[in-house]
Amino acid sequence: MADKAAYQKQVQMRLNSLSGQINQWRNMATGRPQLAADITNLDSKRSAAERQLAVLRSASATSWEGLRGSIDAALNDLQNAVNSSRPRFL
Repeated sequence: MADKAAYQKQVQMRLNSLSGQINQWRNMATGRPQLAADITNLDSKRSAAERQLAVLRSASATSWEGLRGSIDAALNDLQNAVNSSRPRFL
């Protein structure tokens, strides 16, 4: 059984990293409708990942492992969205 605190920290660090990238791109999107649409999409996916992290934080020591699949899916969805948006911001 993996450690909840370690997993939670890993998720938070990954989310922070992706959020930092999105925030950098936000400034570039000003006045550019396609980029603004990308930021809106990324913000939506980030919010979903943040909600999953909040659920993890409130989960009991015995039930949190059952949440890993949905948390990992939300983070992967956000990562994929960042990866597919990256060429438009370079």
